Amino acid sequence: MALSRPPVSSLLPSAVALANPEVDTNAVERAVALLRKAERPMIFVGSGAADASQEVRELAERLEAPVVCFRGGQGVLDARHPLFQSLPGGHQLWHTADVVLGIGSRMEQPLLSWGLAPSMQLIRIDIDAQEITRVAEPTVAVHADAREALVQMNAELARVGHKARSRRQELAELTIEIGRRIAGVEPQLSFIRAIRAALPEDGYYVDEITQVGYCGWYAFPTYAPRHHVNCGYQGTLGYGYATALGVKVAHPDKAVVNITGDGGFLFAANELATAAQNGIALVTVLFNNRKFQNVQRQQDDWFGGRHIGSDLRNPDFQMFAQSFGVMASKVTTPEALEAEIRRALAANRPWLIEVEVGDMPTPWKHVLMPRVERG
Repeated sequence: MALSRPPVSSLLPSAVALANPEVDTNAVERAVALLRKAERPMIFVGSGAADASQEVRELAERLEAPVVCFRGGQGVLDARHPLFQSLPGGHQLWHTADVVLGIGSRMEQPLLSWGLAPSMQLIRIDIDAQEITRVAEPTVAVHADAREALVQMNAELARVGHKARSRRQELAELTIEIGRRIAGVEPQLSFIRAIRAALPEDGYYVDEITQVGYCGWYAFPTYAPRHHVNCGYQGTLGYGYATALGVKVAHPDKAVVNITGDGGFLFAANELATAAQNGIALVTVLFNNRKFQNVQRQQDDWFGGRHIGSDLRNPDFQMFAQSFGVMASKVTTPEALEAEIRRALAANRPWLIEVEVGDMPTPWKHVLMPRVERG
């Protein structure tokens, strides 16, 4: 009996080239008119503004508007710029902002948690038309690529003219105030400062769902777009190490430092073999407190300290890494961590730095902030 031949599989169709929506010049003019009248404008950027960094800076400087971000917008405006504000600073500014321009961002925290006051005018720029109205109907919607829309907005502002009141002193004082407000989140802040000091200016920082990582969302200074790589709103525990390997392969001539917790690292720790076999010179900082601390904190706070599955049985991470042929070392202080990262980066080979830590204070009060009540 002859066997029937299997059906021939058809190839997948070619990728479809997508054209950006044409910028609505009328919407741009209405947005600019609102921004010119604003006394306390604010810009909130997300990852959709990553290719519009120069245009965001130009617009912010024309308006003297603070630029706020959460995870995806890190580096769209250099964190050293006097108009940059972290998420806690944005929450404070939300109390008095009269016109808010959202660029390439879901604006999850402001719109869902802080609240949109009736007196606040909202402008949204997004390439995803559905995203613009998903939570709230904006005053002006610009369905367009962020860079193309901002080029037109800057040109329109230049055409009609605008002289904004300087807010540099106010924002400098706010930055100091926010620094005082978050100062108790230790030792996370000290470890973050150590990593930033050791990482070259053009280096890449890849975080993980961990106590230090949460703190980094509002306290790790990022100088350029896409240089703070994170999981976004998905909160994907365990994604970090494998992702960081990809970042290093994509940028072999740049320094890449990945931070992780012991629980998250064990999701993909076998990829140490990939690093060793392919000579991927990623430096990983592993904060080891032998637990899923976020889960255990919730068990303490919500369930009377009934711990289920939050304590971990870990390997000896030094021996584990070395068994793959990866360099490994251990430190306990931020000062020692900074020095060890510098040594590992100079060696230009796969390296795991283990940091033994205890329980850390909650970083969440500076992420999940309450609704803003406006007077």
